[in-house]
Amino acid sequence: MAAYLIAETREVRDPELLKDYVGRAVADSEAAGGRVVAMGPGERLEGDWTPQRLVVVEFESMAALKAWYNAPSYQELIPMREKACDSRLVIVGE
Repeated sequence: MAAYLIAETREVRDPELLKDYVGRAVADSEAAGGRVVAMGPGERLEGDWTPQRLVVVEFESMAALKAWYNAPSYQELIPMREKACDSRLVIVGE
């Protein structure tokens, strides 16, 4: 069963660094079998959550998603994201 990483970007502090991070993170996730299925501003349908920018990445399984997230290649990118913006990440699947 597929698994998904959903990332919300908020309060961008360094747009250029964030652009660099996104390019690297997308390439890294694709190299691990991930596929970006949606990227852009969110549109609220219900409730009080109004996300500014969302990214949804699909992996073949939760194990594949977690293996990518915990791999040294992605772990090295996390400080870049944390410096560039505030963000939230959740995973859903299996």
